[in-house]
Amino acid sequence: MLVPFLTARRRQRLLDTPLNASSAAALEEHVALYKRLPSACKAKLRDIARVLVAEKTWEGCGPMKGKLSDEMKLVIAAQAGVLLLGLGLDPLRDDLYPNMDTVLVYPSAFTSTAPRPVGTIGNLPVMGEGFANLGEAWDHGAGAGPVVLSWADALRGSLDMASGHNVVLHEFAHKLDMLDGSVNGTPLLESREDVEQWKNVMTGSYIALSRSAALGMPTVLSPYGATSPGEFFAVATEAFFQRPHELRASDTPLYETLAHYYKQDPARWEQSAC
Repeated sequence: MLVPFLTARRRQRLLDTPLNASSAAALEEHVALYKRLPSACKAKLRDIARVLVAEKTWEGCGPMKGKLSDEMKLVIAAQAGVLLLGLGLDPLRDDLYPNMDTVLVYPSAFTSTAPRPVGTIGNLPVMGEGFANLGEAWDHGAGAGPVVLSWADALRGSLDMASGHNVVLHEFAHKLDMLDGSVNGTPLLESREDVEQWKNVMTGSYIALSRSAALGMPTVLSPYGATSPGEFFAVATEAFFQRPHELRASDTPLYETLAHYYKQDPARWEQSAC
């Protein structure tokens, strides 16, 4: 969806202004994914991140209230922007994460009041609430819902790619999943053939992860991905960008399916261009 003309003009003025030194340093020092990108991709990611910082509402929560700096916002926005790099979006003209209006940032893990399944009785889920959480993506149906993040964990994932965990990638992958109005692990795809390929590969990989998780066997993917197809897509996205070589080696069909969707090949970023 294209943004209004006046919004595009405002973005042009924003992006024509050079990024200040402290913000540029924050990207280089605190976003490991940014450092791996080719130069052309870095420029596009900077533009996407700056638009997200400027146009979304950012709120520090709890002890973070009033302490959320522009550099912190940029570090989060850059990680979220990585998911969009290959999707053909123009940071001057396209709506970026149209189903996300606000980013709420806590200093560390926060207590979630959203119910979640903790077990079953027969075929019925047992719901619990009051969990410590690192991130959430809220789905408001046709409206835009917030993303909630722990800053400590957003920064940890941004710096440490080897762990394979990145709460920002995880929650914003949920936002991509929600664009079709259903949180089912299948984002908007381009063709019926893509849907069939996605269903076949993702189902097989999800079943394999579920079996490994039940047996306590370590995998490239976090066992949390076995919770549901929606969580599987988010966890697979984390591994795709954070541990691309390991994911490609352990589950090539899954890696190639995600590469086709994101139109990126993180295992070969050094030889690719945006």
